[in-house]
Amino acid sequence: MIDLAVKRNRDSWEFSIDRSDLRGNFAIHVLDQGGTSLLTLPLREHLDGFSRFAHLTTAGMSWQQQILSYFIELGQTYLVIRPWWGSRLVVSLDDLMPVADKNVDHELTQFERSVVIAELKKISSELHAGKSPAEDRSTKTVKFTLDSCLYLPGVLDLVETIPTLQELEKHCFIQGSRSEETAIPEVELKLCCGRRFVQNSLRRLGVKPRYPTYVVVDEESGYAELNCKDRRESQLVFDIRRDAAVREIFMRLGTPDYIERGGERFDGQKYVRWMLRYEIDAESPYTLLIYLNRDRDQAVRCVKYSPPFWVGPDLFPAEHSLIKHDGGTVISFIDDLENGTFAGEITEL
Repeated sequence: MIDLAVKRNRDSWEFSIDRSDLRGNFAIHVLDQGGTSLLTLPLREHLDGFSRFAHLTTAGMSWQQQILSYFIELGQTYLVIRPWWGSRLVVSLDDLMPVADKNVDHELTQFERSVVIAELKKISSELHAGKSPAEDRSTKTVKFTLDSCLYLPGVLDLVETIPTLQELEKHCFIQGSRSEETAIPEVELKLCCGRRFVQNSLRRLGVKPRYPTYVVVDEESGYAELNCKDRRESQLVFDIRRDAAVREIFMRLGTPDYIERGGERFDGQKYVRWMLRYEIDAESPYTLLIYLNRDRDQAVRCVKYSPPFWVGPDLFPAEHSLIKHDGGTVISFIDDLENGTFAGEITEL
C-alpha cells in the first residue's frame, strides 16, 4: 500500500499518484513541485484513532477505505484527511503544519455534506442512464470513492439523502462484489458491497433496508432470498434451532448481512470458524450471530447482541477495533466477541 501524498503544482495542490516509493501507508507526505518532501506526518502521532482503527496487513497499514480527503480555502489552504472512523487530520499547507480543526469544524462539515449530497445525485443519475458508476470519484481537489459516498450519509447524518439511498439500495452494485462461493457449501453467493454501505447508512438514519446483502448466483440451489423487510419484521428468527441446517436458516431468514470468520483451535488443530451474521431490524434492533460447525452446513450456536453492531465500533471499546470499515469484523480480533468488553447485552438463544 502506498502512502498518501500531496504535491504542489505551481499555484495549487494536487494528490500525488506517482510516488510508489512511499510505501507502507504509515504517513502522509507534502511534496514540492519537484517531488522533494516538505513535510512528513506519521499517522500514529497525528491522526486521532489511527492506532486503534488501522490494522496491519502483509501490504502495509489498511486505513484508507471510505476516506474523504480534500483541499479547501478558508483564508489559507488546508489539506483535510477524514478516515472512515470520523476523526480529521487538518494540515495548513501555507504553514506546513497540522492544526486543530475546531476553529473550522463548521465549514469543513458543511463542505463534506455538500460533496456527498452532490455525488450521490450523480451516482443516481448514472444508474438511471444504465451506466455503472466509477469506483474512483476523485477530482483535482477531492479524493474519495463510490463506497465513501454510500458510507458517509449515515456518519454525517444526511437525512435529506434517504430517498436517494433507498433508490440506490435497489441496485446490487455487482461490479464491486466479492465472490463468496467457498464460504457456504452447495451455494454460490455474491456480496453486494455497495448495497452493504447503503444499508448501514439507512440504519443509522433510522430507515429499515429492504434488499438482501448477498444474492444467490445459482437460482436453482433452492435458497430463498427473502428481502430485509419480510425477514426483519417476522418472528422466524426465534424459531431457529441451535442444530438447524444452513439450508433451513437461509429458507427462514434469507441470506445473511455478513459472513464472518475467525480462527479457532479444535483437538489441537487450528481451523476457520464461520458465522452467519444477521442485522435484525426489530423495534429494538440487534445483531444475531449464528455459529456454524466445521463443515459449515449446520448451526451450533445462536447469540444475540444488543445494541446491533452497525451502531459503531465503540461497542467494542478495546485498544484495537473489532469492527472494521465495512461494518464487518477483523479476523485477528474475533475473540473480542466474548471477552467481556462488549458495551451491551449478550444473550444465548
